[in-house]
Amino acid sequence: MGAGAYTRRWLMLRVIALALKKRTSKTLIPLTGAESRTNDIYVVYLLDGEGKVDFVVDAMTSTSLEGKFINNGVGEPVQGSVSLTDLPNYLLDIRHYYRGFEFQSRGIWAFLWPWAINYPYFATTRERRIQAKFNKQLLTRMDRIKVLEYLESETVKDRAFRTSPTRLLSAFYTDRWVSRPDKDELMTYYTLLLGA
Repeated sequence: MGAGAYTRRWLMLRVIALALKKRTSKTLIPLTGAESRTNDIYVVYLLDGEGKVDFVVDAMTSTSLEGKFINNGVGEPVQGSVSLTDLPNYLLDIRHYYRGFEFQSRGIWAFLWPWAINYPYFATTRERRIQAKFNKQLLTRMDRIKVLEYLESETVKDRAFRTSPTRLLSAFYTDRWVSRPDKDELMTYYTLLLGA
């Protein structure tokens, strides 16, 4: 093994060890709701030469990584291990589930920089501030004429255009409307408006 492969393997082992410190024993990670806002979990994947998920790492021993072979979603995952000497043949893919968000790092440096500066904390704090500001804004409801003008312009662009209340809300207010406290009221209004 050359110096480059040895260094890469050593770095991969350090990154995997860091990520495995924050893993969960749960089989399902909550991605929505109040429980997802307490997440701080890493999941380590090894990708094969084609960039497909091949192995999920559960633990590391002195000679191997223990986990499950995924087989590209075909069949059930199979328990197995990957020898540490084979590690340079894989690409590292780490998902960080943090406070309701998911951050993906593909490669050693893509993981190390965000980890070193605690990027997920700053990104989620910023996102929550923007959402809180949006939630305080008074959203002007579009009347029938505005909705009809929107439908007309979209239909002119694409004759097969179809819409729904959720697509309409996203077009008018961006996807941030989903996290508003009055989202049900907005959905009801635009459902009735489309029905009229």
